[in-house]
Amino acid sequence: EKNTGDPTKIQECLDKMKVASWHLLQLVNDVLDMSKLESGRIDLNQEPINLEKLLKMCVFVIEGQVVERNLELDVQIENLEHPHLIGSELYINQIIVNILEMLLRIRTLAAG
Repeated sequence: EKNTGDPTKIQECLDKMKVASWHLLQLVNDVLDMSKLESGRIDLNQEPINLEKLLKMCVFVIEGQVVERNLELDVQIENLEHPHLIGSELYINQIIVNILEMLLRIRTLAAG
């Protein structure tokens, strides 16, 4: 409520909601794909991926957890040596978010 007059903050919040909703949709789709995985019929997409954009989306997904746990996150994504990949954006995103969430849990336990 305190930032309702700040267009920059409003846009940041909208961007975060968009990324979070995309991530949630991907999780729902992943649950629906579990039956395919269990039956061995999973199809991995082979699509071009902008790694910088994907990493930024992953950071957006976990930023709230970082703030809640009173931690700091220093992300340096620019100038990647290999900024483009071919693969399944859904699964690469899920792997990166899982790794970041695990690191947050470990850091929280260590700060303890």
